[in-house]
Amino acid sequence: MFNLKYENALDFKDWIYVFHLGIIGCLLFVVAGEVITIWDLFGPPSAQTLGPWREFVVIPAVCYTLVVTFTLLLLRGLKGHVAAQAYTIVTAVSVACFIIVYVHYYDSAVYSAFIFSLFASIMFIDKKPVIFAYVLNIALYLLLCVLVLPNRSYLYMAPSNQGVIEIVTNIVLFSASLLVGVTIIMVASVLVENIIKRDNLLKRDSFTGLLNHTSFYEYMEKMTQSKTASMNGPSLVFWDIDDFKKINDQYGHDVGDEVILLFAECLKSQLAHDEFGFRYGGEEFAALTWRSRESSLRLANSVSKRFFEKTQHLSSVKGGITACAGVGIYEEAVFSDEGVFFSAVDKALYAAKQTEGKNTTYFWSAETQNTKIPARRRTD
Repeated sequence: MFNLKYENALDFKDWIYVFHLGIIGCLLFVVAGEVITIWDLFGPPSAQTLGPWREFVVIPAVCYTLVVTFTLLLLRGLKGHVAAQAYTIVTAVSVACFIIVYVHYYDSAVYSAFIFSLFASIMFIDKKPVIFAYVLNIALYLLLCVLVLPNRSYLYMAPSNQGVIEIVTNIVLFSASLLVGVTIIMVASVLVENIIKRDNLLKRDSFTGLLNHTSFYEYMEKMTQSKTASMNGPSLVFWDIDDFKKINDQYGHDVGDEVILLFAECLKSQLAHDEFGFRYGGEEFAALTWRSRESSLRLANSVSKRFFEKTQHLSSVKGGITACAGVGIYEEAVFSDEGVFFSAVDKALYAAKQTEGKNTTYFWSAETQNTKIPARRRTD
């Protein structure tokens, strides 16, 4: 429900920490402005000017420090949960704005500071954080007007409680800002969708429609990094069509292309919506999933079996065409990185290709290295 619309398409994790640094920078400017103003109005810190310096500089600076420190700790604790980090950032900006308004309650223009957190939420290109910021800002503003300002001690400035007209005016201003923010997001979403479509074209093999070689390493890195202790995998299945060069030489490249398309079709038909199929290159194909060992082996063999059955009906080819597969599941304790994991599964595939008659699946494991698991052979 609270997931960001584009959190799987855009890399927000760097944006979030950069924005956190931006919050720190803005608050430093605010504190510097307070120092200059209080120095000009009351003079340098002394026993006589301790009150205003404490009220307008020291206490707010301590509060800002607590906000940014606690926010950073939360961001680190929520690593990998982009949506939760986004709402944390929006909340932090709203709280910082609340402190600024609390300190400068006497200036009616300062109440517009709440708008900053609303516009900060636009960076996530999703309406939900913007609406969250809008509701949070109104809640904080009403809390300030109803419970805080009427009971505040006014030492240095005249009281400035918000009346009904001021409250309505500011809520209208917040609402107008919400509409502007939603409009900006609608425009930005169109641009992002166009960028995603363009990137998808670049990430896919134009012939088969499967993800391409470059995408394979990108997805494998993303999946291995997102793995937790309670999850299997990711699992990698790597296929190679048996004797594909002979098919091209004997029947021609047109038939070879037809065979490639048939395998791609068989692979797509066996994958769930959260699993990814790739044309690694030439006659080599791969799948990345979160399946268990047994389920990954069933996937490897079912694709090979379906491919064999489909190619039996090709009028241009005598008999069905087989494929070998290597299978492995990523384990952090075994593989130092994604490259080592891929090499292990590639070795399992190579071992399968060396089997007499081919048409074999090998599963790689740390205990047994290559465990031979024959694919279902068909002679009918």
